[in-house]
Amino acid sequence: MLLKTISEIDKDLAKRVRYQRKKRGYTQIQFADKCNIPYGTYKKFEQTGEISLSGLTKIAAALDMAKEIDALFSRKAYASIDEVVKDYEKYEKTGCIY
Repeated sequence: MLLKTISEIDKDLAKRVRYQRKKRGYTQIQFADKCNIPYGTYKKFEQTGEISLSGLTKIAAALDMAKEIDALFSRKAYASIDEVVKDYEKYEKTGCIY
């Protein structure tokens, strides 16, 4: 069951990105340039949460978070807690569980 609407999720994501951008000291224009996306596209994203998947991936890469995007929808079923711990340790070392 989804507790938020899609629009709420999008806007919350945009707020978290804005926080990370400001934390790093970038203006919207500077950050859009760093992401290699048009300023208008980035500005609209912060206002509405709407952006293409490619744009979101570029933003994640600029924030050194591309591995989080890459890991979307890649969960596997675990048979034991030992498997979870093993994969977590591997993820901590490599950033990937594959």
